[in-house]
Amino acid sequence: MDDTTAPDSSTGSVAPTTTAESADNTAKEQRGRPFLPGQSGNPKGRPKGSRNRTALAMEAVIEERCEEIAKKAIETGLDGDASILRALVQRLVPPRRDRPVEFELPAINTPADAAAASNAILAACADGNLTLGEGRQAMELISAHVQTIEVAALDQRICNLENKHERPKPAGEA
Repeated sequence: MDDTTAPDSSTGSVAPTTTAESADNTAKEQRGRPFLPGQSGNPKGRPKGSRNRTALAMEAVIEERCEEIAKKAIETGLDGDASILRALVQRLVPPRRDRPVEFELPAINTPADAAAASNAILAACADGNLTLGEGRQAMELISAHVQTIEVAALDQRICNLENKHERPKPAGEA
């Protein structure tokens, strides 16, 4: 039966009704919203770190038989189950993050030297000695280094200009 029909008590047949009428008929039976908006029956909520009973039970079983489970997983993997092998490798071997990279990079003492360093990085990427991500990170380092060189050069120029235009102090002032 859907909400647009209701049984007729006199004939036993189903007579169509509107949704509003059916809602009015059941309004006394409906509980509605027992709490005010923004409030609940458990204001503190579930405690942080609390665990599901099923999860706790499974952890206890695994803890008791972890060596047997590990041996069985390894045996199954060695027998040819690729999904078990993949799961074991993902758990046991951490993903490779950064690695030391060795390649020839000319010294960068002026902003003009950055072009030669950039060419060296591009050549290392092209030769396969650097990945594109490693090359991008090296280029970011070069850019930061060039900015540092430029700021140091500007500071030196400002100091030179200030010293050049500094007024001599009168003899009485120290």
